[in-house]
Amino acid sequence: MSYILYGGLFDPPHLGHLEIALAAYNAVKPEVLIWVPSKYPPHREARGLPAARRVDMLKWWFRNKPGFTVSDNELDKNHSGYSIETIQMFKEKYPDKKSYFLIGTDEAENFKSWHKWQEILEITTLVIGERKKEADIPSEVKSNAIFLDNKIYEVSSTWIRDRLSKSESVRRFVDENILEYIMRRGLYK
Repeated sequence: MSYILYGGLFDPPHLGHLEIALAAYNAVKPEVLIWVPSKYPPHREARGLPAARRVDMLKWWFRNKPGFTVSDNELDKNHSGYSIETIQMFKEKYPDKKSYFLIGTDEAENFKSWHKWQEILEITTLVIGERKKEADIPSEVKSNAIFLDNKIYEVSSTWIRDRLSKSESVRRFVDENILEYIMRRGLYK
């Protein structure tokens, strides 16, 4: 029995996120893949939606999708914002289950700069989805990872927010249900 944690801002979630999640789900075959929207980190300017809104958006998107669930544990005011804390929380909650932590190649390249990165590698297995073809991933990270062969979407949430703010189409990059959620609520204007 196992689970995959997939953390990120998801502001908004796009088809690149979904592609990596589906590839991870199919490769690992966990009981559940848990999307974990994070707060904006202190070193980045918050430009998008509040975390609670992003949690709500993901819950709405996955309301009828078995195998995917959404956690709001990083919204707790006492949460440090570090991935290690989230991973440890789930390890305590599910001590007898194997855990995986899903990231993209862009994050894997800089993984050694993460807070307590070595401890993360000790308690979970990384699942790395392709975000770009050429990635320089440290050998310490490669040795404790499963690599996915997923379709790469040349898109970012920042680009999508920018297009939405200009009322430009993002249909090829965002799931129809997420687009409906955004449009009905007038988000990213």
